[in-house]
Amino acid sequence: MGRIGTEKILNREVISYLVAGLATTAINYSVYLVCRSYFGVGSVVKNTLIAWIIAVLFAYAANKIWVFRSPNTGFAYVAREMTVFVASRLFSGFVDIALMKIFVDFVGVNDLIMKVLSNVVVMCMNYFLAKRIVFRKK
Repeated sequence: MGRIGTEKILNREVISYLVAGLATTAINYSVYLVCRSYFGVGSVVKNTLIAWIIAVLFAYAANKIWVFRSPNTGFAYVAREMTVFVASRLFSGFVDIALMKIFVDFVGVNDLIMKVLSNVVVMCMNYFLAKRIVFRKK
């Protein structure tokens, strides 16, 4: 494939990844609000966990079907792909927490600024992990 064809695929992939990410964020926030209404404000951890699980399931489907167009089906393949996807999201979640802890608590960076920076790092990490590990082309 020529350079222009590769650039078109990359541009479509990056744009669709960003759109899927925005949709995932909206789903996460919406589910959190629904859970908050149903379970109450005191169940922040439960509400966050439920919202995260639903958002990650949506993100997997969106990335598989729309972003990376993974053609592979079959229970064993999808189970492996989903397991690696969830593991990569858990890993990037821990990186997010670590970055926030280090730079806010120890270095003294403003938490709102650091959260934006951390989200950029995590978003790039998630894209790389999804492209190179989860949905890699054989």
